[in-house]
Amino acid sequence: MNRESKPSKYTPRVASQGVKGKFVTVAFDEKTRFILEVAARNERRTVSSLINEAVLNSMSKWSYVEWNLPSLISSIVEEVWSPFEASRFVQFADRLPALLNMKEQILWEIIQKNDELWRTMPNGEQVSRDGTVKNKINHDVLRERWDALNAKAERLYAEEAARNAPESAAKPRTVKGRV
Repeated sequence: MNRESKPSKYTPRVASQGVKGKFVTVAFDEKTRFILEVAARNERRTVSSLINEAVLNSMSKWSYVEWNLPSLISSIVEEVWSPFEASRFVQFADRLPALLNMKEQILWEIIQKNDELWRTMPNGEQVSRDGTVKNKINHDVLRERWDALNAKAERLYAEEAARNAPESAAKPRTVKGRV
């Protein structure tokens, strides 16, 4: 069997519906790859679309435990999904802060402390930030400043990483008297 990412010459091709996604490289052993190709041929589709559907179907069974109450990942995704990365990030960060990596935690803190990103009431008072952020953050302003906010988070993350780097990594060792 052909191990390249493109379908083998025996795999039927389905006309693209114009949907493009991000690529993920996955390694399968020969037998699994063969099974996937046979299943794809049987359904007259690409291996990629078969795997995509299998992952989406499998996700409906995955759960995330929060406060000892399991939630289906698929329902959480529906809550936080937005076609805009900035909006999707704040909704994800608000809903699942324990899953943020260090760089994302820094970005989330920058966003939380930036008063210009949060809606105000007609009297000029800031909207309470308790509860979900979906209707409390000004998504237009957030999207306008998204690149700058990310750049600031990236810089602060690099500074923090440098500050926490082990001393041996920061200073190269030199040996006197040797060439």
